[in-house]
Amino acid sequence: MVVCTRNRADQLSTCLDALGCQTNLEFETLVVDNAPVDQSTRDLIYGRYKDCRYIVEPRQGIACARNRGIAESRGEIVAFLDDDCRPIAGWLDAIAANFLARPWLACCTGPVLPMEVKTPAQRLMEVRGGFNKGFVKKVFGREPVADQSKSYPLQTWMCGTGGNMSFRRSVFNRIGLFDEWLQSAEDLEMFYRVLRHDLELIYEPVAVVQHQHVDDYWALRRRLYRWGLGYIAYLAKVARHDPIYRKKALCEIIGWYSYQVKDRLWPRLRGERDMSLPLDLILAEIAGGLVAIPCYLLQWLRALC
Repeated sequence: MVVCTRNRADQLSTCLDALGCQTNLEFETLVVDNAPVDQSTRDLIYGRYKDCRYIVEPRQGIACARNRGIAESRGEIVAFLDDDCRPIAGWLDAIAANFLARPWLACCTGPVLPMEVKTPAQRLMEVRGGFNKGFVKKVFGREPVADQSKSYPLQTWMCGTGGNMSFRRSVFNRIGLFDEWLQSAEDLEMFYRVLRHDLELIYEPVAVVQHQHVDDYWALRRRLYRWGLGYIAYLAKVARHDPIYRKKALCEIIGWYSYQVKDRLWPRLRGERDMSLPLDLILAEIAGGLVAIPCYLLQWLRALC
């Protein structure tokens, strides 16, 4: 069990308390403190959660924290939670059951539901779609099935999210670790690699965690900006590295821009009040997508120097 955190000791304690209420399945808990600015997380672990292993990853970035957790963990299955997530009872059982029943299974994800919906920002997060992908069990492989889009396997947002994902350790030996060049959407890019290598990913609706949505409007705006930035940067990486799916990735990028402008921005500008997201939130996500490609290319050029 790897819990990645950064400067949120109060939320982390909620996550760790919920882990302590899981079943009697044997598991270790690693808390990866990502580029901390103080010792609050360290003090929390050493003071209240002495059964957890505390690790500092000095390089900032969620992908760096996840990779450090993989390197430090010992189990055959590596499960990831974010510090603002709380697994419900039976979460670990549901994950373990899938991996035991399917020895070839590479990855298991599940629903991420809001812990509370009280503030306007939390309500708007759900309006935008939140993190939940439904309550029907889905099995994903590289080959598309009837109900999957022509963009498969690129639209990996339908597979789940990084706040609730588990991998068989051997998968990382085959397809590599999380991409530390990506500022976000490193989970979507990893799901893509799972499918691209003909491996199986299951979305298990019983493996539920709850998520503490940001309650501040400006924090929500930053999150949507990062969603746009991460998704387009991930697609740009596919277009650059994968000649088989290059054309499809470029079409998905164009399709994303078209959807954001034609189906979300333009109706809002025309004053159609049934559009439920405020204009500035729509613009924030579009802005992230617009800067994603130059940001990704700039990081690549810096790596070459």
